[in-house]
Amino acid sequence: MTFKIVVIDDESIEDLISNLNLESFSHEQIKPESFQKDIESITNEYDLILMDQKLAGNIGKIPYMGTTLVQELRTRMAENKLTPKPVILWSIAGNISSYQNEKSSHNLVDAVWNKECLHHSNTLGREECARKIESLVFGYRKLNSVLYMHKSEGDGNGRGLAAEIFGIKPELVQGYLPESVLGHLVNKNHHVTHTLSIFLTNAILRFNGFLINEQTLAARCGVDIKCDEWGKLKGSHLKPFKFDGIYSDFYPRWWASEFETWWLENISDEHPANLEAEQRVELLNQKLSLSLSTARPADNHLESKFWHCCIINDAPLDEIDSYKVTTSERREWQEQLYASFNAINNKLHKSNGYELTARDKERFLKVRKGNDHE
Repeated sequence: MTFKIVVIDDESIEDLISNLNLESFSHEQIKPESFQKDIESITNEYDLILMDQKLAGNIGKIPYMGTTLVQELRTRMAENKLTPKPVILWSIAGNISSYQNEKSSHNLVDAVWNKECLHHSNTLGREECARKIESLVFGYRKLNSVLYMHKSEGDGNGRGLAAEIFGIKPELVQGYLPESVLGHLVNKNHHVTHTLSIFLTNAILRFNGFLINEQTLAARCGVDIKCDEWGKLKGSHLKPFKFDGIYSDFYPRWWASEFETWWLENISDEHPANLEAEQRVELLNQKLSLSLSTARPADNHLESKFWHCCIINDAPLDEIDSYKVTTSERREWQEQLYASFNAINNKLHKSNGYELTARDKERFLKVRKGNDHE
């Protein structure tokens, strides 16, 4: 099946599109002329919109701002004048930086990409962008279908909608989802495709909470994610509680509470959080006849009761000797964020939009001072 992308950009795009290697997609380019003409050119024949438009400024000869076009497109989609479809913004780094300050537009787009990364990124990075496009197209189609069915059947409590989105049975919704998440989904004001899509990706799948990513799952098993038999453990024993909802093709996630239940029922009556990584791996190897390797602490860390991963580099972390960071984006159902000593020391948390908590900032400075004197 071939999908169609419309690219709104006043510059040559052929090299960038070629770098994405979108075998299942065709594309057309619209070079901006006037707001009315351009908005009418974006029709239902397109499956995804990819646009530059200089984002927050430096418009030059273009007679309108890109975010103005996105806002009008989203309005038309919400009013059923245009089939809902994903919107990705791409631009040079400077324009992306200025866009970050335009908070009102952040709930309108599904992704923001740096063009330079597509010019210079390795093959893996380009493949990830291509997979993201495909996942968004399929995800929007599923959300459109689910919302239509939900409205036509009159799902009053929203559990049917939640069940379809998260790929679980309706009777499990209450136990699997926090009340705050279910409350968001029940609110009819949020029953707009792009609103649900962006909520799902940005507020739930980007951060660990009731769903956890593969790195965190490995950390909670105490396993080195690079070891040969991690795939065997993940693909067989941990598969029953893998997230199977919308965007699971791009965001592999597992139900956190189900992992703990599985452990207590099949591995040990001792909660994994109370065990060192080496003890967890010994139990897994013994119970499941595997040859897993133990994860090791990150540089400048000693403790190994891993439960989280560094938000910057995914290194497994023990809360005792890691550092809490904060972000304005964090929601109540998301887990506390942690960073490693080296990530903080190299100020990588700041460049990624995180701040150390006041207490841990003081502790970090003491540890660094101690290291400097060694």
